[in-house]
Amino acid sequence: ARVGTAGTRLARTDYSVGLAASVFPQLHHMNLQWTLHRPFKFAPYLSLNLPAFANSQLCSARGGDCFYDMSSATSERLDAELPFEVYSIANTPPALGFRVPGIDLPKTEFDAETRKKIELLMAERGFVVFEGQMDLSGDDQVRVSEYFGSRKIHSTHGVHPEAPNRHIFRLSNDESRGIVGVGPQWHNDGSFLDPMFSHVGYYSVHAPSEASGVGGETWFASTRMAYNILTKEEKTYWSGLCSISSNGGVVHPVVYTHELTGRKHVYLHLGMTGAILDCSKRRKQREEKGDDLDKLGADGLVLLNKAQMLQLFNRYNDLLNDPRVHHKYRYRTGDLVVIDNLSVAHKADGSGHKPIDGHGEDHLRIVHRSTVRGKKPFHPDELLPGVRFIDMEGPNPFNADGVWQPGGLGFRWDESIPMQN
Repeated sequence: ARVGTAGTRLARTDYSVGLAASVFPQLHHMNLQWTLHRPFKFAPYLSLNLPAFANSQLCSARGGDCFYDMSSATSERLDAELPFEVYSIANTPPALGFRVPGIDLPKTEFDAETRKKIELLMAERGFVVFEGQMDLSGDDQVRVSEYFGSRKIHSTHGVHPEAPNRHIFRLSNDESRGIVGVGPQWHNDGSFLDPMFSHVGYYSVHAPSEASGVGGETWFASTRMAYNILTKEEKTYWSGLCSISSNGGVVHPVVYTHELTGRKHVYLHLGMTGAILDCSKRRKQREEKGDDLDKLGADGLVLLNKAQMLQLFNRYNDLLNDPRVHHKYRYRTGDLVVIDNLSVAHKADGSGHKPIDGHGEDHLRIVHRSTVRGKKPFHPDELLPGVRFIDMEGPNPFNADGVWQPGGLGFRWDESIPMQN
């Protein structure tokens, strides 16, 4: 079946939400209607149907970007302008995740307009769950993954003998069935690449039973909502920072603007970061003097020292661990989760790394990961124009007290956390 959007429209749904007096005192105790509808400029398919003055008050209270308190214990139908039903995910923070039941992906092909609308909704909400895909082959997963981003699969991983094809990274808690111990810290996939993966798919081949107590969840966190939590001073400071991958030396911004939504996000790979550059002085020099500073040099660039790195990494970890921004997703066998890799960060729950140790199939976790090549470079061009890589294998060219940690695992900010990404 080919799924298209021509002539199809879902019924609109209104949601009521209370606003805290600390955010907008004059509206305290009022029952405002929040409507999901076709957008203003930076919210392609999810935006607010509030008077302009109210919306501006809410946004200015959070430094120019909106932060909503819309968490719900129930699942609501979303008006996403798609030709099939789309629902929120119960017990999630606001605008994080959505699910699509009743679509048989092996027998369905989405047209270009439908693909675009799903991609825009993922950019806003982070991830989608296509439920009940009990017969999804490795080739089907690759095909669906290539609906998004650059529409080209990009595989950089080892291939387990039981993987259905070379593009599937097969993960498990049983090393005879898949790769074990992957992704225990908050991260975005492909941080060592230029550009990073745009989208990532996770297909639950076999989920542990609830009775097993294994869990095996993946935590997803909105890096947009994490940015919104930062103080004004933190936003200014973080916006001047650049991250250098310990594996390959790719340079990424710590604060960036999502190309589809225009909203700001934060980025940091807690397992594969070798150094952080404070570029704020360099940016100030360019603004004030107009000097030719496009070529990389040590002038105006300062590496964070160990104490500063520890503070930054712990703050980032605390942000993403904040229940206002994350959801711990428990897979069911047959779920295909696809994420916008620049909209959410993720980490594997520790329960999914516990060895099966002779337990039966009810303890077994198998997930197939697929990765999509990024569309555009993910670089800090406002801070370091033209700089794509810095040679981490060479000597430290910056301040001697700065952290400079090359290699696959990067800076160890918490010795208690297993290191494998």
